[in-house]
Amino acid sequence: MIMTHHHSTARLGSRPQALITAVADAFFPPAGPIPLSGSDAGILGYLERYLSRTEPLQRTMIRLLIAFIELGPLAFGPRRVPFTRLTQEERIRSLEGMFASRIYFRRVAFTSIRALMTMAYLANDEVALATGMVADLDPFDLREGS
Repeated sequence: MIMTHHHSTARLGSRPQALITAVADAFFPPAGPIPLSGSDAGILGYLERYLSRTEPLQRTMIRLLIAFIELGPLAFGPRRVPFTRLTQEERIRSLEGMFASRIYFRRVAFTSIRALMTMAYLANDEVALATGMVADLDPFDLREGS
């Protein structure tokens, strides 16, 4: 089966872009342990490229995740405004609320967005260098026996 990608539908609009940037900087703030913030590490660009390579159903699920996080504070707080209108501290509290929620779906949404953000952040060469990550293309020494 030939897979076709719909690059034109992968671009995010300004509101989802703002949400991704806000979440990225809540997870990886400018004054964090690694001096490169989430937005400075290029999380938005990485995720847009990632979306362009995903199948339409998966892309739709990621877009719904983004919408859920943007609108979540309207129902769950800490303040009844969209996520992008929260202060940095409120954004962190909102994400902490998702992490610790008794509602399973909120916890799954947190885990999903955290996985996407972490994948994108660690793809940055400066971040990888700062964390001491080294590419190991043969972690099990399989080539040694060849």
